[in-house]
Amino acid sequence: MREEEIIRRLRKQDAEGLKAFTLHYSPLMRYIIAPILPDPREQEECLADLHLHIWDRIHLFDPNKGFYHAQQYVAGNLDP
Repeated sequence: MREEEIIRRLRKQDAEGLKAFTLHYSPLMRYIIAPILPDPREQEECLADLHLHIWDRIHLFDPNKGFYHAQQYVAGNLDP
């Protein structure tokens, strides 16, 4: 699924959009989170928080900048 389709589905609160988002973008999010939170359990909790944050605020993201930009910003600013 392309990024535009994922954004469209997330904006409709479609669970398949969240599933596709998780499949495509979790590796990058883990890469960003791992140096900050070395404990794997904390990484999983942060990743879940990040998914929820994006799910709840997808309407605020600029689709022209893409998810990579948004994830880097959010992952770097979430409290563990």
